[in-house]
Amino acid sequence: MSESRFQVGEFFTYDRPDIDFGLGALVQGDAAFVLDRQFAIVHKLAEIYTARAAMLLLLDLGLESKLGAGALPPELCSAFHPNSHRAVEWLLAFAECHDLLDRSGGLYLLRGEPDLDLESIGHLASVEAPGHEAVFRLVDAVRKKIGPFFTEGALGEALLFDQALFPIWLEYFRNENLVYRINNFFPMVGIRKDLSDNSTVLELGGGVGSFVQMLAQDAKSKSYSHKISQYLFSDISPTFLRTAQRNFPSIGVGFPLKYKLLNINKSLVGQGIEPNSLDIVVAVNVLHVADRLPDTLSEIRTVLKPGGRLVFGECLKPQLYRPIYIEFFFQFMSSFTNVSTDGLLRPVCGFLESGHWIELLKHSGYSNIEEIPITKPIVELIPTFYAGAFSAQSF
Repeated sequence: MSESRFQVGEFFTYDRPDIDFGLGALVQGDAAFVLDRQFAIVHKLAEIYTARAAMLLLLDLGLESKLGAGALPPELCSAFHPNSHRAVEWLLAFAECHDLLDRSGGLYLLRGEPDLDLESIGHLASVEAPGHEAVFRLVDAVRKKIGPFFTEGALGEALLFDQALFPIWLEYFRNENLVYRINNFFPMVGIRKDLSDNSTVLELGGGVGSFVQMLAQDAKSKSYSHKISQYLFSDISPTFLRTAQRNFPSIGVGFPLKYKLLNINKSLVGQGIEPNSLDIVVAVNVLHVADRLPDTLSEIRTVLKPGGRLVFGECLKPQLYRPIYIEFFFQFMSSFTNVSTDGLLRPVCGFLESGHWIELLKHSGYSNIEEIPITKPIVELIPTFYAGAFSAQSF
């Protein structure tokens, strides 16, 4: 059986013997990362697992009888706190996309008993992708903890980042996690390509620091650490910033590192970043939470030197209005859902298609825009491929 032809249990078959999974020229011939069989399997299983967990969450919330009779979204939402209605509607749409619910005339209907077994999916993942099960543990933990968000209007961020869940998030965001590391890989390739001697770099929303760890390891192995004269690591969360500060000394980053609390929804200059002072601004899965996204992109230009570059990674949607499993974690976070939208540039909150990002960058005055890699041919191979990066120049 070739690398491009394989079957995984009863769930799906890949049969593309004419195309392999290597990125090859898609990422400048870099052989350090490969979209392989294991990558395709774990993402597909995560999609199935999350869809079933989403359906089970709807049943946990007591909607079985209403769904069994057929109901409109407003009726299904009526028992819950108003702040949770968007999340209920997302769960319904996601379950429908995976044929766990029917929809006719606007009514959602539960027919019979759909297969909601999670154990078999989790077991298959442990066999096919051992050591990469963090996403499944995170789905389980979110489902278990999120009830008060619906019933009491509890703040989603407080529920999802408490002491019980925080270690699971840390496990999920590790570069060793096959599901997440791709998010860091593509912007790292963009930075590596754009670095010149004595580059000053600002990372926005660095979280617990998995991106700079990947960059530092790559820079050391490829001998370009000396090109970074200053790396300013920032985040809005003091908890994430403290976690990063504790972790970084043990990995030996290899270039000058400073830390700063920074809010991307406020003026960067007003928070102490000098105008026209940076060669590169980097962000990984951060910009989609900007309240006024075009304004934030324009604000970033004010702190870049002429010719400086914005390099960022984002989760990308193949179809704008079709739910994807990675959104499950974020439907309960106000920072993800309560942002300003625009019918043309930013029609929805959360994740966007690659074309929307390109138009946003053009609108905000950037040029020489690159997509790293061109995602369309990869999505044709692996429909659950949801990551990508962009590099754009400021003048």
